[in-house]
Amino acid sequence: MRDYAQGYRSKMVHHAAARQYGGRVVVQPLRSVFWKTLGIVVVVAMCVGILASFWIGHRLQSNLSSIALLQQASRHELDVKKKLVQERDGLVSTPRMLAVAAVQTGLYQPTLKQSFGFKE
Repeated sequence: MRDYAQGYRSKMVHHAAARQYGGRVVVQPLRSVFWKTLGIVVVVAMCVGILASFWIGHRLQSNLSSIALLQQASRHELDVKKKLVQERDGLVSTPRMLAVAAVQTGLYQPTLKQSFGFKE
């Protein structure tokens, strides 16, 4: 029996990818090889994309938590500052200064009649 495929085999090799399994050669069309390669590339790209989105999400969450901690510390510092300013204002207020002067030096604020020079 005559093999008529020999004349076509060389043309098929140009349009196909040949793989050898054991002792036989399996010829796959280039279209099949292209789609398999494209499928592998798409699957790898999806896996990399999913891993990248998880990593970015983790980084965002850690940055947001550090911002929240800094804001909490800032609020605490503002509360302490407000309290200290109120204490300072209370210490240097006029009624407090008059009371301290009266106790320490025995000096008291003049009465209304003393300030206008009236005699009793």
